[in-house]
Amino acid sequence: MLTPGKHHWLRPGYYNTPSFRQICRDSWLNVLTETLCVIISIILWRFCPPLIPYNFPYFEGVETHPIGLKYSQPLREEYIDTIMMAAISFLVPSSIMLVMNLWVLRDYYNWDASFTGLSYALSTSTLFSCIIKVLIGGLRPNFYAICRPTTYLPEPTTTASVPPMPSYIQYSTVDQLCTNTDKLSLNEAQKSFPASHASSAFAGFVFLTLWLSAHYKTLGQSHHDTKRHNVAAETALHNPKGSFKTLSDQYFTAVSHWKLIVFSTPLWVAVVLSLSKLRDGWQHPVDVACGACIGGFFAVVAYKMVFWSVWDARDNHVPRRHVDSAGVGRE
Repeated sequence: MLTPGKHHWLRPGYYNTPSFRQICRDSWLNVLTETLCVIISIILWRFCPPLIPYNFPYFEGVETHPIGLKYSQPLREEYIDTIMMAAISFLVPSSIMLVMNLWVLRDYYNWDASFTGLSYALSTSTLFSCIIKVLIGGLRPNFYAICRPTTYLPEPTTTASVPPMPSYIQYSTVDQLCTNTDKLSLNEAQKSFPASHASSAFAGFVFLTLWLSAHYKTLGQSHHDTKRHNVAAETALHNPKGSFKTLSDQYFTAVSHWKLIVFSTPLWVAVVLSLSKLRDGWQHPVDVACGACIGGFFAVVAYKMVFWSVWDARDNHVPRRHVDSAGVGRE
């Protein structure tokens, strides 16, 4: 534990590090719950087929007909695969918050809240998305290329006119028509909705956006100054030198433009990561949009669970456990 004013500014550390026993006692249940969420998500993602087999249309020329074009994308390599997306969504936000806490804020409880909230958002949104994939799912844009029906043309020739609609459309299941014997890839081809890449990206980077906004006061002070305020959070805002403090005291003046850049950068990273699944033909637009909503929702909820507020600039940088450790704030 560092002593305020008695260390070199390049030396990382916290002013208020608790004992290892205290850390384990406070965190073991959260770690266990998050680990179970991740394990269940992996099992659902890799090994569970869709609950209800999909019936898809198939007839000669379906690959070039409007009814089949949405599932006839060529099979391309993913720009960012699932493992890499999960690593980026977790490691980038956590690394930024860790560096800021070790060298700038120097508050252990802020790091604990940041890491815990990020883990809440990512593990829960991933589990939520995987459950929907199994229960609802949907055919991917490259479904026919993965399924490889008996008469499927991998690269259909372009014709001047749309093939005529047959008088009778046959609907088949994967087991009836697909020649691909890889069960894992066939299961994955039927789990397009929602986009777990988008939910992970938005869960991680929206949480980082809220964290940066709270600590740099990008959105300024709240106008609701007359509402009832928690005494514990108010006390934490006036802690003595060496304890946690906000990175900005700019409550009532115009906010600098660079803070908007800092605020928006994680958002466009999340958007780019999510839209990459449209570019490589692995998701539909509605899949990405719903996945982004799921991830963003859990990011906001998780932030509120570990910090006193989300939007109120007076206390949205104050971690809940930080206040509890001071012995105040319990109603």
